[in-house]
Amino acid sequence: MDGSFHDRDTAAATDDDILPQPTLGMIGGSPELRAVRRAVLTLAPLPAPVLVTGESGTGQELVAPALHAHS
Repeated sequence: MDGSFHDRDTAAATDDDILPQPTLGMIGGSPELRAVRRAVLTLAPLPAPVLVTGESGTGQELVAPALHAHS
């Protein structure tokens, strides 16, 4: 690596940054949102109820249909 911008950017990338991830109708790329998407994809196929909680306006109305669509 020669210290160029591209080399630094690539060196700091994680699997989450490199591998494509379905958006599930949720726009954004923050670590927190990526964690929510991973949780949806992990929990959706399980034969168990899921309670979606959070403060008003944080996106529960997007998580519930994503869980249902991937169940």
